[in-house]
Amino acid sequence: MLSLQATCLLLLTSVMGAPTSLSALQSSSFNDLTRSLAPSCPLGNFQIPLPSGLTLSPGQQVKFATVGRGTQNYTCTNGAFVSSGAVADLYDVSCLFKVTAPFIPTATLSKWLPIIALNSLPFPGPAALPLALDHYFIATPDSASGISPVFASSTDRIVAKRDASVPAANASVNVPYVKLIAIDGQGTLAETVFRLDTANGQPPSTCSGSETITVQYAAMYYLTK
Repeated sequence: MLSLQATCLLLLTSVMGAPTSLSALQSSSFNDLTRSLAPSCPLGNFQIPLPSGLTLSPGQQVKFATVGRGTQNYTCTNGAFVSSGAVADLYDVSCLFKVTAPFIPTATLSKWLPIIALNSLPFPGPAALPLALDHYFIATPDSASGISPVFASSTDRIVAKRDASVPAANASVNVPYVKLIAIDGQGTLAETVFRLDTANGQPPSTCSGSETITVQYAAMYYLTK
């Protein structure tokens, strides 16, 4: 098992401009790092690294800082894949931001965590990380059609709808960055959810018949209230 100091050094090296060292950061070392930390840390005045086009409503603060690992799901319709939802495990990384704050800019760590998660965390499958939330889709409440994203803890949830979206870097591979807002009366867990720094998740550009596929992805999810 790697020590906390050794794992921090590996993470710091990979984040600060040596992508080839990502191969050294295996699932066990990523898990060892988070296992060495508290399950959750106060976020205080944590600043979400928002891209241009996505904004945080005045007065809201970050309640959860998580890295999500899961699949984007698609159904072929008229020769193109259409989203049929997603499912993901969202892991609490608030303490990871805290312990690396003196060395790694928030925006840099936010960018690299999904890449590390995509390459080192199994889905589906257990990971020795503090699971904060479950993410999935349900039929849109009080609507005859459509589906809506859910983010759920053991005691509360939010059912949301899309408010804004901006293309991700390498948009043909990575799903967009989005801002989701709560649907009234559908939980009090949060008011806003940001999906940022996505890694993978886009489907092939064409399809045939009515096939369904799942595409592995990871992303940062920040919940505010």
